[in-house]
Amino acid sequence: MSKEPSIKILVGYHKPAVLLKDDVLTPIHLGRALATKASKDGAMSKEDYQWMLDNMIGDDTGDNISHLNREFCELSGIYWAWKNYDKLGNPDYIGFMHYRRLFAVGKEKDENIFTTPNSSYAEDLKKTLLNLLPDADLIIPVPHDVKDIKSSVDIYEQYAKYNFHYPDGLHLLRNAIERKYPGLLPDFDEYFNQRQAYFTTMFIMSRKDFFEYSEITFNILFKLQSLFNLSKASLMEQRAVAYIGEYFTGMYLYHLQKIRKFKQIPRYFIIHPELNKALCPAFSQNNIAMFCSTDDNYAAYCGVLLKSVIENGSPENNYDIVVLEEKLSAANKSKLISLAENHPNVSIRFYNVAHLMGNKSFHLCAHFTIATYYRMFVASVFQNYSKIIYLDIDTIVLEDIAELYRTDMSDRLIAAVRDYGVMAKIKSGRYEPVEYFQEKIGVQDPFSEYFQAGVLVFNISEMKRRNIEEKLIKTAQENKFYYVDQDVLNKVCYGRVVFLDSAWNTVTDAGRKRGMLPLIPAKFYLQWQEDRKHPKIIHYCSNEKPWNAPYSDLTEYWWRYARMTSFYEEILYKNIRRSLVPDISAQIKGLADMQTVREAVNYGRSRLKYYRYKLLSKITFGKMRKHYRKKRKDLKARLKQIRAFLKGK
Repeated sequence: MSKEPSIKILVGYHKPAVLLKDDVLTPIHLGRALATKASKDGAMSKEDYQWMLDNMIGDDTGDNISHLNREFCELSGIYWAWKNYDKLGNPDYIGFMHYRRLFAVGKEKDENIFTTPNSSYAEDLKKTLLNLLPDADLIIPVPHDVKDIKSSVDIYEQYAKYNFHYPDGLHLLRNAIERKYPGLLPDFDEYFNQRQAYFTTMFIMSRKDFFEYSEITFNILFKLQSLFNLSKASLMEQRAVAYIGEYFTGMYLYHLQKIRKFKQIPRYFIIHPELNKALCPAFSQNNIAMFCSTDDNYAAYCGVLLKSVIENGSPENNYDIVVLEEKLSAANKSKLISLAENHPNVSIRFYNVAHLMGNKSFHLCAHFTIATYYRMFVASVFQNYSKIIYLDIDTIVLEDIAELYRTDMSDRLIAAVRDYGVMAKIKSGRYEPVEYFQEKIGVQDPFSEYFQAGVLVFNISEMKRRNIEEKLIKTAQENKFYYVDQDVLNKVCYGRVVFLDSAWNTVTDAGRKRGMLPLIPAKFYLQWQEDRKHPKIIHYCSNEKPWNAPYSDLTEYWWRYARMTSFYEEILYKNIRRSLVPDISAQIKGLADMQTVREAVNYGRSRLKYYRYKLLSKITFGKMRKHYRKKRKDLKARLKQIRAFLKGK
């Protein structure tokens, strides 16, 4: 019985991401020697650096070029494997992948996937390779057709279409091959004059082939490095050697497939490989936890909310604030974090939620976006917490949220305020009837049992015990609710809700014709009037928001905190710009009217010009005739408009 071949596949990382690690997959930190120095992604935090140290080998031991990683990228890991092969146990086969680009076992073509494959991926890959290797010496990815990349004719042209590639880089590469390895020249010319390219630096090859590939690759690349003038290069252009190395690797795989038995495996392209570790409380004592969500469009308003939370906090408590985000800019993150300066009892952190949705599909309608469903994953994101407050971005806090946080929830799932807006809509008869809430949501008395989801306290412990997250997701996927996730939360949490003092979610009534809240049952309307005198949290849930309608209901509170933030001028600028747009349009229209008046005064002269064009369009030939015909046609249409103006139409 033949012995199974030993296989090691390096998986290149440059920052924390979902870890792929077993007896075959070996994660390697690329550019570890530079990890704590600034790069295009910024310097790595101490926490992230420690995670990399704890979970993978680095390319900075033994004979290495880790310090050249900015120029060589993933090739610094390949160089390390070549020079330190014994550290990998001298495997029979060596491979390389990237944490965002993996061999897609069991697939027939390349596939984009939202997150790293499931936990069985490593074992499935190992089984696949052991089945393939008896009949193959080489495993390579399925090639790209460069016609699909910038509509290129061949690989030469595709390379030239990227302005960050080194000019004449492939020409210099060919010269180097011709001088050092002329036997590769025919394969070089064939490969670069075709459309099928092997990108992404992925392979699995025998030890012998790997050593030969590595020696040739680095002999050539070090030569090209000495020839490239990168003194004025941008961060992208500084990778010139790495780009050439990727193209050379593709050519070399083309060369090997002509002399070795090979198999092709498609790739997974990972859209969101980020490592999203479950958060832990920021403080060990008196940790008052709250979260909200934002993007760059609403970052300024998020800043106002957070400022109101901080200003109304107590030095006796610690405030653990988490902002759920996706692609929030570094500049806005910095501004938001700065709100906690001089407040040692305040922590502001960010959690990227892009991975939460995966390939799940949820119903949307009206003004709602997919971000509204992020709250359904609260039990996963905050699994190390017992409870947490959620606040909509269009709220302002006027009391210490520690009081809200300490709501006694017992075995209830959520604490919330009744939805006065829904009551008003039911009473008006112009929106959802009471039967919608009773039959679709399962809330028998929406006047006393349906809650508004802009201010919530989640009982994380109880949600985990009852597996509520799974129920929320299932309910959302199986239904098309008008109030989307708010309806989902009401349906799943029905009967397990603590109803709060309504001052914790004092809604505004601005923007609605004649106001709708007077329609609600008298006891709730009178309570709302009392809440307005001493609101604890104001919720600007109408169509008019304080940042674009500063004259609307209760906005004076919001602007008080807006003036305390570094976002204040930005908010004013956006508001002024928005208010000027109609005036500019009117000015443009006015200018157009003045032009018409001037042309009306000169109507007779314009008619003479028309007859001149008409004559010239008949006595000239070729291009001149076409020219005057067009002039005549345009002027005729304009004269018609002027006549209408003179008649007052």
